[in-house]
Amino acid sequence: MIYQLPGKRDFITIKDDNGTSKTIQKRILLFSLREAHRLFLSEHDHIDAYLSLGSFSDLRPSNVLLQSHMTHRSCLCVYHENINLLIKPLSKYIPCPGLHSLQAFSSTLVCCETNEKCMFSQCSLCANNLEHKIINYVTNFTQSVNWYQWVLENGYSKKIEFNGTIGECIEVLKSKVNQFLAHVFIKRQQSEYFEKMKKISNNENICLQIDFSENFPLDIQDSVQNSVVHHIAQEFNIIPKTTSHHQREQRSLSIELKQLVMNFYSQDDISYQLSDKRDFITINNNNGTSKTIQKRILLFSLREAHQLFLIEHDHTDAYLSLGSFSDLRPSNVLLQSHMTYRNCLCAYHENINLLIKPLSKYIPCPGLHSLQAFLSTLVCCETNEECMFSQCSLCANNFENKIIKHVTNFIQSVNWYQWVLKDGYSKKIEFNGTIGECIEVLKSKVNKFLAHVFIKRQQSEYFEKMKKISNNENICLQIDFSENLD
Repeated sequence: MIYQLPGKRDFITIKDDNGTSKTIQKRILLFSLREAHRLFLSEHDHIDAYLSLGSFSDLRPSNVLLQSHMTHRSCLCVYHENINLLIKPLSKYIPCPGLHSLQAFSSTLVCCETNEKCMFSQCSLCANNLEHKIINYVTNFTQSVNWYQWVLENGYSKKIEFNGTIGECIEVLKSKVNQFLAHVFIKRQQSEYFEKMKKISNNENICLQIDFSENFPLDIQDSVQNSVVHHIAQEFNIIPKTTSHHQREQRSLSIELKQLVMNFYSQDDISYQLSDKRDFITINNNNGTSKTIQKRILLFSLREAHQLFLIEHDHTDAYLSLGSFSDLRPSNVLLQSHMTYRNCLCAYHENINLLIKPLSKYIPCPGLHSLQAFLSTLVCCETNEECMFSQCSLCANNFENKIIKHVTNFIQSVNWYQWVLKDGYSKKIEFNGTIGECIEVLKSKVNKFLAHVFIKRQQSEYFEKMKKISNNENICLQIDFSENLD
């Protein structure tokens, strides 16, 4: 889950409750916040209280850093990172939920992630999952695509760009799958054993960590140890020090790309402008003068907004990581977790979200991983009016064929929440029932949800168009646009 940095300088200083300071070694989160949040919910599904992504993010310890804070380092794990660098560009062209994240990818490939046969590609049931659950979604194998890979060059790991067709990219991905799955299984087994050893350590038995996450493959361990011994020998002048220095390559984002991201955050279909007179922040300009800007609330999680940006701007040559995308968020664009005292911004989106979240714990369906995945699973095309108004014969039964068919136990007990209008006020009510009953509630809301999404996007596009053509004679006035659009 997290990797402890071994460097002597890799620490932070914090103060205890009594005012004394202490140092803690830095750690790096091996997943995105959203992926780590889902893993926590899967691991602790017995806990009654539901923990939101915002609260989970706020509880992150100060010594646990995101990967975006460590841009000067190489990838922590070439097995994970190379797979990630392949599925990210493929997800732009292949509408497959299994390509949305590393977690979704691994769960799509196997029957059970804790089964050794599945993870070592020896299970006959999931042997063809890559072809059936991912490659079957490909519509154009000759589409040009760019991707990156970490390659060992002159003793250093280097990130190289490749260009080819989707078919060629899939072949590269296919060649790495077996090794990736085996690596994931071994890593998890070793991590579990390591955690066990830490718990039973005492004054007589200690547990020592030496680059555990990097050194576990036997074929790499000898070369890593040799490198460490070589460095120590140089420090004590046993052998001469190397005079050549490796020049690290650093890529900076262009001004145009940064501006594109900041403009994207301010789009009305991405964030919602608060209407209250007190909902503003004050910022200082470069010339020292201050100005006020109205607050906005991001309608998606950062990961979902990042995916939408990549899809909308797939023509952009420079690849933008989730960390950089998050760092470029304007100070007046707030996450939903900062607005816990308000009601939901949109009951249509939020009620669907409150249904698929608990269902995703019991139903191994990639289409329940997020609202965006759910939406893309239900329809052929999100811009087609017939699909979004449930009038398309091709995707009319997608809910049954792509969601309900994954259910293994309809009588499993489950809790869920819904926003309900009560005495003129929206109130979040808890419900209890079976998975079958929860699915029926979800099914009853699907048609209205799809129509709402289509109308909202059409109105947002028209609103953006009107803002662009406004001038001294023609003005565009926004009055609670996102809430009142239906």
